[in-house]
Amino acid sequence: MKAIAFITILSGLFWTVDGSFKAIKTYQAPEAKQAVAADGKYFYAIDDALVAKYDLQGNRLAVWQPKPDSHIKHLNSGFIKDGLLYMAHSNYPAIPRLSTIEILDTKTMEHYRTLEFGAFDGAANIVVWHNNAWWVLFAHYSGDKAEPGRTSADTRLDKFNVGWERTDSYYLPNELIAKMEPKSISGGAFGPDGMLYLTGHDAAEVYKVSFPKKGKVLQIEATYPLECEGQGVAWLGNQLYTIKRSTREVVVSEWVLD
Repeated sequence: MKAIAFITILSGLFWTVDGSFKAIKTYQAPEAKQAVAADGKYFYAIDDALVAKYDLQGNRLAVWQPKPDSHIKHLNSGFIKDGLLYMAHSNYPAIPRLSTIEILDTKTMEHYRTLEFGAFDGAANIVVWHNNAWWVLFAHYSGDKAEPGRTSADTRLDKFNVGWERTDSYYLPNELIAKMEPKSISGGAFGPDGMLYLTGHDAAEVYKVSFPKKGKVLQIEATYPLECEGQGVAWLGNQLYTIKRSTREVVVSEWVLD
């Protein structure tokens, strides 16, 4: 019989490492190419330069697109905080790579603000709020998509304070880099257990990682099969929202005990 490694109680949830993800709901969403975000009443399907708002019955309620001359070219994963949808954005595959955080008002579905990073290398692929800090992953790539002198191993998870000043940085472990290369991490969110769950560009799996007590390299704690094809994800309680870009679907998976 499989032994349970630990159980914690967090936000009213019982959580154990001995479980798996079970798909419980699928929505058709033509915009589900880059990511999905969710707030409990609605979910938001994110394309390169398009965001659609859906209710939980799968009805599309609103669509936002930037103006044709906008700098917005390649949106990625999103996170909802205080009624605002924060989305990682870059000019990928252009070089030099420039990143911003694009913010939408989820009520009006209008553009609210752009946060600029300036001369940060890498493409912003993840933005998420956790433990009173912003976390942004700047992806790097190998091969013909690489910035000069960079490879997938240079992918970096940066921590920012509330004023968007960088306070710390972490890197991927070698075994995760080997899975990603020549691509990189495309999605991630903190789960109800406080752990960080990362997804790649294509693989139907999610990687649970922890922060090291010493050093700056993240540690893989577990790898779980998942009904997805990589890209941006969102936790909502004990449910993980993912996308299947080949079929343009949003898939909701629930954590269940084995």
